Amino acid sequence: MLLAKKTLFLSFLIVVISGIKLSSYPVEIKILHENNSNGVPTLLGDTVTVYGKVTVPTGIFNNYSTNVYIQDSTGGIAIYKNDQSIIFSENDSVEVTGEVSQYNGLTEIQIESATIISNGSPAIPLVINTDDVSHCFQSDYTEPLEGRLVKLNNVMYTGIWPQSGSAGVLTIDDGSGATKLYINKYTEIPGSTPPDGPFDIVGVISQFDNNLPFDYHYEVTPRYLSDLTYHNNRLAINNGPAVCLLSDSSVTIDWETTSPGNSIVTYGIGSNITDTIVIDSFSTRHTVKLPNLSPLTIYSYRVISSNTTNSISSELFSFKTNSHSLISFCFITLADSRATNQNSPLPDAFREILFRMEKFHPELILFGGDAIFGSDDSLRLLAQWDEWKMLFNRTAHRIPIYPVIGNHEANCYYQNYDGGKVFAQEFVLPQNGPSGFKELAYSFDYGNAHFSILDSDVYNDQSRINLFQRQWLETDLLSTDRTHKFSFQHEEAYPPTSGTGRSLENYPQDRDDYWHILYQNNVEADICGHIHLWNRDFFGRTLPDTVTEVKQIINGTCGAPIVHGYGGDFYHFVVWHINADSVHFDVYNEKGMLMDSLSYTVAGVKEVAENNHYKNVFSILTPFTKKELKVRWITKNTSRVIFYIYNVNGSLVKEKDLGIKKTGQYVTKINISKLSQGVYFLKMAKLARTAKFINIR
Repeated sequence: MLLAKKTLFLSFLIVVISGIKLSSYPVEIKILHENNSNGVPTLLGDTVTVYGKVTVPTGIFNNYSTNVYIQDSTGGIAIYKNDQSIIFSENDSVEVTGEVSQYNGLTEIQIESATIISNGSPAIPLVINTDDVSHCFQSDYTEPLEGRLVKLNNVMYTGIWPQSGSAGVLTIDDGSGATKLYINKYTEIPGSTPPDGPFDIVGVISQFDNNLPFDYHYEVTPRYLSDLTYHNNRLAINNGPAVCLLSDSSVTIDWETTSPGNSIVTYGIGSNITDTIVIDSFSTRHTVKLPNLSPLTIYSYRVISSNTTNSISSELFSFKTNSHSLISFCFITLADSRATNQNSPLPDAFREILFRMEKFHPELILFGGDAIFGSDDSLRLLAQWDEWKMLFNRTAHRIPIYPVIGNHEANCYYQNYDGGKVFAQEFVLPQNGPSGFKELAYSFDYGNAHFSILDSDVYNDQSRINLFQRQWLETDLLSTDRTHKFSFQHEEAYPPTSGTGRSLENYPQDRDDYWHILYQNNVEADICGHIHLWNRDFFGRTLPDTVTEVKQIINGTCGAPIVHGYGGDFYHFVVWHINADSVHFDVYNEKGMLMDSLSYTVAGVKEVAENNHYKNVFSILTPFTKKELKVRWITKNTSRVIFYIYNVNGSLVKEKDLGIKKTGQYVTKINISKLSQGVYFLKMAKLARTAKFINIR
């Protein structure tokens, strides 16, 4: 065997050194999966000879061509001929000569000649996990798993099991990260009884990626019904675990199981597992809070559920706690991943965008609504949520995801099923919103940023931020002292024209009142989706400064059908980088190409970090307009309150007399529109100390 390998190697050397291209030359199969950065084989167009064992015989994947797979000890390869003049049987050892080609990213050999040498024992599948499939393309541009016979154990699936004669694309996950299961319509699997719990799969790894770079959209394709082994009575994790409600001192871990079991989380700093929380009561939904954590600290955790049948344990995952002192971090926004109808799987573009997002290592993700298509069939609606959450599993294991409800979730598209309650049940979200909007409207801080989430699509009352939410929003924004403020809701406030469907412009007074609150409270951007495109310039509309000083960011499709005719017609996601009072964002399409970017600094007033021990008496809140200074202050007895502003020369440049005020906490706005750029000092009457601030023009 060693001698044979040397002979093959020497034959290849002769081709290279002599510079003469022979009619064909022998190669190990793994060489065929060496590519350039675009995923194109380096041997594309060469005629090669390979030796291997048949893993997918003639007639399994179609009845009109030779579409088979073979493998040697180094890898597997698809073999193709446009007829079935050569019959390959499973376990045949064969020699195949042909041209290296590529079909939708899948490397193939177009058969010119083939010899059946013998028939022997079956090939042993390589055991891998689901995440290995999605990340088949390696950093050195090789694809070592493509074409190989593999086995995946204890996977769960979401999607619609195909009927007889139909193909199916399902999502599967063994806890490591979701990938595709493709069920070929020519096999005996369509129409069979679907699994009702975890199952094992044997199949070959194929690829269907129709655009450069060919580095994604790998899928597992089983050959026979016997390639599926069901474990229907076994307890398994079918979604999660997910990191939720992340703060500087606690986190909540959420997961679901196929049948009731207890809830256990083991965790500790770094990889040192030191603590365990056990909830003995049985449930299929498991929500466990981990208290008394330290800020900006990496923790590892594992979830476990057990019942009388068996016990299931997740992999070891990690998360990093939040801190109010954090001033530099990254988050990602995206929206509208929904399918084209209630029976279709989530789009390939969405799957690919999730793959592209990984390299940016965000600390959190905000999703702007219309995650799913919706359905008035509650079981189908839940299945859509299962698929969406399963695709996010790999990310949600480590960082929090904050969703916004959209019209497709709230009104379930058909306007006859209230999906808001289902939405709230699917997630563990802050419960600090207005009455009646539990987990539909809420807010949270991350680092030096404040995020306010609104519901623009109340069941049968969509396309407005109603009065209850606006009143809550104003209080919410007044109560934060974070440098950056962002609002999120689903529908755009200022659409390109009046004829582009529903938007907040359908109710202009409600829209204007909402936007006025954002402007008055120095919200720097309102981020939405709904219209399936990218836009950040109000579509060129001429609008007053009181509108345009709040950026409208339409982050409108990561998979839903693109709207054409207004620019920005591409699938996308946005990577935001916060650094103190500066913001930079980049917009990428589903192939990872940079499409747009913007940098800005929070203009207006920035308090210098001095005299912080007096902030229990008065403190400067940090707007980014050039018009007003916002001050939170406390008086401990009834007295006259006066604020003074001095320049660096000690000259009084502004006085604000508020008159007699009772004991309490207040927020006051001081007009500074006439102050030039520079350093100033704010003083409250009867206090010796001052707060320094810089007015930035």
